[in-house]
Amino acid sequence: PLDRYIVDESLTEHLTKQLELESLSELDQQIAEQLIDGLDTRGYILDYTRLKQSICTELNVAERKVGEILKIVQTFEPEGVGARTLKECLLIQVHEYNFESEELRDTLSVLIKNHLEDLAASRYNKIKKATGFEKEGVLQLSEFIRDNLNPNPASDYSQDNFTHHVVPSFKVTVEEGVLKVEN
Repeated sequence: PLDRYIVDESLTEHLTKQLELESLSELDQQIAEQLIDGLDTRGYILDYTRLKQSICTELNVAERKVGEILKIVQTFEPEGVGARTLKECLLIQVHEYNFESEELRDTLSVLIKNHLEDLAASRYNKIKKATGFEKEGVLQLSEFIRDNLNPNPASDYSQDNFTHHVVPSFKVTVEEGVLKVEN
């Protein structure tokens, strides 16, 4: 189903615009650009260790500096971008979500950090036993995660710099209540 639309700008373009709004030194901006360039089509950094080493060598910076700039990139929209794992992606989104209750944020964080695999496998009784949460509460938290957090933060962005257009290869018409297909 086409329930989502693709934004005409790429994720890289979107993130670069946000980067330009940050007050970073030229060096920090170069680090951020390389981190952004290292994102996959979902918005994740899959081989962070290799990318970090490459940035450290090329720009002659400490690993800690790359980590600091990654934290800045992870505050950009879409929420969850720059994560290295699904767990980190969801935790970034929980941290950025505007909850009325810090207790709810903390509970979701614990659930994601410690029980994400059990949630995915619907092992609610195991989570209940480990956390003391009622099963109904675990189900509600699971539904919240499924309905409000996006494991694929880059899904609304085109993967390149041109717009895709679908050109139909046939035409469907209705004549006197009969469907006709024409090439």
